[in-house]
Amino acid sequence: MRKIKLEENGIAHVYTRGVRKMRLFHDEEDYYRMVYYLLLFQYPYRSHKFNYFSKRVQLFLQTKKFIVPEQVRRLNEKTIDLFSFCLMRNHLHLSVLQSALGEISVYMRRVQGAYGHYYNHKYDLKGHVFENSYKIKKISTNRSFIRNTAYIHRNPYIYANKTSQTDSVFKSICNYPFSSLNDLYKGNRWGMCFENDNFLERSGITKDEYFHFLKDYISVFNIKPSGLDILRKNQYL
Repeated sequence: MRKIKLEENGIAHVYTRGVRKMRLFHDEEDYYRMVYYLLLFQYPYRSHKFNYFSKRVQLFLQTKKFIVPEQVRRLNEKTIDLFSFCLMRNHLHLSVLQSALGEISVYMRRVQGAYGHYYNHKYDLKGHVFENSYKIKKISTNRSFIRNTAYIHRNPYIYANKTSQTDSVFKSICNYPFSSLNDLYKGNRWGMCFENDNFLERSGITKDEYFHFLKDYISVFNIKPSGLDILRKNQYL
């Protein structure tokens, strides 16, 4: 049983990774499949149809346009509010708010279950895809909320250890496609399913103020110059 108890409208940092640190995402389809689940399961949306999501992901890869399902438009009421996310090769980070007690647990069970089914089907595997359980940290203050999202958005270079120019690192991180920072920097790709204004309203700062904070946050860490080539060479795929 979890020791952390989140209240209604509580915010948390949620982290999960592949079983035995197994790689979760091998290509763009894998990454965007997970993004679709993270977005749509914020709603009490019950479709897990394999072919439905496959077609929607392929359409997005071709057109870069996200189509909000009609069922979601009709519901228009989230049980989870996804503030930020970042998908890495073998793990992912989320910042979420639950509208009622226990909703994060339901959300993660649906996300992990749906992606696990997809992953095993695609790669002809059986068994667990994720570790036994996800990790969760309660976010209690506005300061910790802003700092936590900065940590999540910095993740593409979390393993680097030598200094580089902060502006170059910041720009590369902003262009990482499987992170909500890309949406904040370039514009929302997901329509009503992901609204950057919610994050900014919750943080109580402007977009420019957040970017300034993020640059300061990046500058205190050591980052390899070679790390800047990661995105250019698509080594995250």
